[in-house]
Amino acid sequence: MIYRPPGGSLSAFNDHYCKLLDKLSSTKSKCFVAGDFNISLFSHFQYPTMIRPTRFGSASSSLIDNIFANNINNDYHAGILISDTSDHLPVYYI
Repeated sequence: MIYRPPGGSLSAFNDHYCKLLDKLSSTKSKCFVAGDFNISLFSHFQYPTMIRPTRFGSASSSLIDNIFANNINNDYHAGILISDTSDHLPVYYI
C-alpha cells in the first residue's frame, strides 16, 4: 500500500509508485490501482477510468479519486456513486 499524506513528498511517492508499477507490469497481468490521488498519474500504461469530478468543496470540484487500469475495454463499467457521507464520492470499476 502506498499513501502520500497531504504535503508529503511527491518525489518519494512517485518513486514508490513507479517501483510498484514496475513490479506489477513484470507479471503481465491485468492491473487496477484505486485511490485518492492528489496528483495526476499517467505512466506504465495506467489509464484513469473516471472522467468527472469526484471531490466537491464549497467553491470548487476536482477529480482526485480514481481507479487506474492497464486494461480498458467494453467489458468493464466505471462509475461514481452519489453520497453525502463525505466530500469525496465513492468510485467503482466493475
